[in-house]
Amino acid sequence: MEKNRSQLTQSMSCLHDQPLKAIADATKAIGTGRFFQCMHAALAAIVDLDVTEFCLADRHDVSWIQVCGTLRHGVPATRLTGYELQRLLRGSGGADHVFSVSGEDAAQGKDPERHQRILLCMRDQGQIVCLRILRGPGHAPLSAEALGVLDRFSRLLMSITLRHLDLVMRRKNAVEPLESLSEIEACVLGASDMSRREGQVCARVLYGLTSCGIALDLEIGRESVITYRKRAYRRLGISTHRELMMWYLDAWERNVLTINAA
Repeated sequence: MEKNRSQLTQSMSCLHDQPLKAIADATKAIGTGRFFQCMHAALAAIVDLDVTEFCLADRHDVSWIQVCGTLRHGVPATRLTGYELQRLLRGSGGADHVFSVSGEDAAQGKDPERHQRILLCMRDQGQIVCLRILRGPGHAPLSAEALGVLDRFSRLLMSITLRHLDLVMRRKNAVEPLESLSEIEACVLGASDMSRREGQVCARVLYGLTSCGIALDLEIGRESVITYRKRAYRRLGISTHRELMMWYLDAWERNVLTINAA
């Protein structure tokens, strides 16, 4: 009995450890071209799957953003609609996200194969973000443990995906806030307690200059550039260029809203 209990505990620990590592990789890939593949790998660390589909939906339309993987076996075609996603969310008892497994909570007779489709969706400011997992008929039904782990991680996975999409959309709209070095510098210094030199360095990082380029522009040593950048990152509680960009876009948006409200 004790041996079986120990084996079960070890099995459950593996079910959690592997997804956590993969989810950490996906988190690091937020805002990069690797994100969707990393998220696909994170899901694959929890359940065996063939394809992950990522989409955005409103009340009427579904827009597919990315599809990762290849179906090795056919899955009966079902058309995902904005209405269906809205219906699932309405039936969630007020929750802002849904975890739905075909064959268990799909409409009776609509999807007779168990666990061929797993749907994760979350409402965000009038839109619905959706991850759909597809598994061919060759896959065995998932264990209750695997489904439980996926359910527990579902909100985290959706939140990470939302953060990535938010950052990508901001970048698409970020030409204006990154056009002028003087305006970037003014925004950085106005939104933080950085020293003048720290702000100058961060502004040039955001503008796209390398450490050597910043050193030449400010007429300081490259090691000084690295020191000022580290100090600035410490003040902001960040550690990467991506986090600096996210902080700056937030600061720029707040600045624009303040100006418009004046």
